[in-house]
Amino acid sequence: MTKGITTQPATVRPSRIAIIGAAIVVGGASSIAQVSPLDVTDPPEGVGIDERLDEQLPLDLQFIDDTGRTVTLGEYFNRGVPVVITPVFYRCRNLCSATLNGLAEALNEIESSAGEDFQIITFTISPKETYRLAEVKKRNYLGVYKRENAADGWHFLTGDEDSIEALTKALGFRYRFVERTGDYAHAASIIVATPQGRLSRYINTVMPESETLGKALIEASQGAIGSPWDRFVLWCSTYDPAAGKYVVAARRVMTLGGLATMLIVVIGLGMLWRHELKIRRHKPALGELQT
Repeated sequence: MTKGITTQPATVRPSRIAIIGAAIVVGGASSIAQVSPLDVTDPPEGVGIDERLDEQLPLDLQFIDDTGRTVTLGEYFNRGVPVVITPVFYRCRNLCSATLNGLAEALNEIESSAGEDFQIITFTISPKETYRLAEVKKRNYLGVYKRENAADGWHFLTGDEDSIEALTKALGFRYRFVERTGDYAHAASIIVATPQGRLSRYINTVMPESETLGKALIEASQGAIGSPWDRFVLWCSTYDPAAGKYVVAARRVMTLGGLATMLIVVIGLGMLWRHELKIRRHKPALGELQT
């Protein structure tokens, strides 16, 4: 049974500094997140994200999961639940640990759970990283995201160069290897896909808001996740790529307000009409009494 999407009050949300500090604990010294405005808003030449909304992912691509097993991308789809995808570099010294920590924080603030209501695929863009490192990353993040079925819902993958290039190209995730440092220059993005593998929403930020992530999951699931109230709130919202979150859809709210006003007027007129009928019915009786 799926659950509604609920969030905790904003006052409990850790600061950016706290998230970066958590990246050191979870990711280790080799994964320190050195986040700066340049990292997020001004990526190097050739690096960025081309949103390919509604494009179909190549589900036949093969990867290695965090247990060393060969899997296809399609194994995580067609389960009737949406899939969250995060391209990262496991040894990243910049955005990746901060992005995964931000994701884990947002996941902890929504009631629906990975492994039950949605799946998560985190994959490395480096063909040199092995499943052993993916196993360590998964163990670390399951220590942060403590949900009953999390181990069956959050998957850390590695792959060869061809599979990685094919998937990142399908996602529109552009990156490049920096020989001088041995790192990858890349942007930060959390991508949500439908159960059938079509790209539904891009959340291009290091620290996604739980409300935004929750609405993106409801949207990608075509309403299969969340309560009726959650779906109503989503209907009244629209995603603003510039703001990186869902905002009130003014036209829909105005339409709803207009319908509500009409309903109130109709009800009011109906009550007046019934009151007038009662008066008319009692008038003859009153006349007889006076006579």
